Amino acid sequence: MSRPIEEETELFPRYIACQLSLLLILGAPLPSPAIAGTGGQESESKIKQEVGLIEAGKIVEVKTKTKEKHRGRLGAIQADSFELQTTEGGKIQTQSLRFDQVKSVKQIQMNAGMSRGAKTAIWICVGVGGYVLLMVTLLATGAINN
Repeated sequence: MSRPIEEETELFPRYIACQLSLLLILGAPLPSPAIAGTGGQESESKIKQEVGLIEAGKIVEVKTKTKEKHRGRLGAIQADSFELQTTEGGKIQTQSLRFDQVKSVKQIQMNAGMSRGAKTAIWICVGVGGYVLLMVTLLATGAINN
């Protein structure tokens, strides 16, 4: 038995609503994982807190309020400053940076897992798989006619 035409036309708006809902869900931006010490810190206490969370010896990138960028290993931490060990000309140099001079501190993750492209490919596969699963479910329940 086939369904009457009126019943089929009532299902079409549901089908469109399901498609639009799926597009909205899959099109929503995904939050990116935060690494300790992300930029945009303004106060000295936040900088102290961020530096305190990073282990000594880890590679960090420091941006100063004078727009200088320093990259090196985190050294000793004092009450009002911290040490940064950098290499120049094959020699290790230690410089002291005051917390009030620093705009941001970010730990550099070496070999921190999958690349951005690999993560994007995984999310695309998840989205396509979810879409296919939704369509199969709707077809199996009879919500959509062939």
